[in-house]
Amino acid sequence: SFSEENLKYFCLEQINDRIKLIAGDIQNPRAKFITTLNHKRKILHRAFQDFLKSDSFVFGMVGDAGVGKTCSMCSLALESVENNFSLFYNGTLLDESIIDTISKDLNLFFSMKNDREIVLNKLDEIGRYTNKNVIIFIDAVDENTSNNFSNELSEFVYSISKLKHIKLCISCKSTVWNRFLVKNETNNHTYQELIKYHPIIKEL
Repeated sequence: SFSEENLKYFCLEQINDRIKLIAGDIQNPRAKFITTLNHKRKILHRAFQDFLKSDSFVFGMVGDAGVGKTCSMCSLALESVENNFSLFYNGTLLDESIIDTISKDLNLFFSMKNDREIVLNKLDEIGRYTNKNVIIFIDAVDENTSNNFSNELSEFVYSISKLKHIKLCISCKSTVWNRFLVKNETNNHTYQELIKYHPIIKEL
């Protein structure tokens, strides 16, 4: 019962609603993303397009504070709607689990109820039906206040790695990046999926 037109409309609504709290205009000094001032980073966008064509599931954007990770995440999310089914989340504001938050967003827009236990399978089914990627953007994972978020993210990555049409794009400050890759000297699922696409940067 899904139409591509409805999916695109839903994606644009969801992304704009989620970005709204960090976006603004030049008069707003707290805005992290200002559309009129945003400069598209062509090398990054090309790298992201290559990732979408690959068999990898996780794309990591890592850098120092203030280099433009959030702007780039917003830009990529808005651009990706043209050819993909995309969702955007701000790690700072994720108070519930990733899957629960996605379920709520879908249930607000579509008439049927998507239980958390099957939401990823539903998304994967949509990707298969439309022959598009389902891309979930989570900006600033390091700003989430949950002590268990790195483990939750790792398990989320493990779940999508078992599916075919869902991809994840995350951003993080370089100073704490290692916390999302390793626990008790053991590489987690996030690390294992990232190295399938990204070369290892020893400094990180």
